Amino acid sequence: MLRIFTLLICAGILLLQGCSSSKMKPPKQLQQTTASVIQIKDPWVRAVPPNANNSAIFLDLRNESEQLRKLVEVHSEVAERVELHMTKDEEGMLRKQRLEEVLIPALETQSFHPGGIHIMLIGLHSPLEVGRVIKLELVYADQSKETISVPVDERPLLPITAQNNHSPDSLTTRTQ
Repeated sequence: MLRIFTLLICAGILLLQGCSSSKMKPPKQLQQTTASVIQIKDPWVRAVPPNANNSAIFLDLRNESEQLRKLVEVHSEVAERVELHMTKDEEGMLRKQRLEEVLIPALETQSFHPGGIHIMLIGLHSPLEVGRVIKLELVYADQSKETISVPVDERPLLPITAQNNHSPDSLTTRTQ
């Protein structure tokens, strides 16, 4: 009786080992965070005179993953509020529209540039002078975060096409 019982236990153990090795799935690979797959290129913030209340940040975000990624928040201590914005041309008037998120398509670059998508610094606490560097925190939809250094620079405000088609005096910008 003991011999039969021992044989049954051994058979059960062998059966369980066979099932576990052939039917077990490999552990799920850890998902990469958005912050780990986004390459940040050429960040800069527009220099403004001491009496200016607002400025804008421009950069390129390259998504190196095969999944759509989303930028959902931005933070900086240099301003009361930091918002994602887009400039749209509506019947010859440039209007700024607040965005809840910015999509970064798989294997593509989302460009933040003058006259398009940009990051607004609203209610500056101090002047942004050329040579200064500010900190900016990017928060993605998966709640991963990345803090970057952004140099203050003087560059043209309008994209090349807008500079060629309009004089700066003929453009009116309204913020909604």
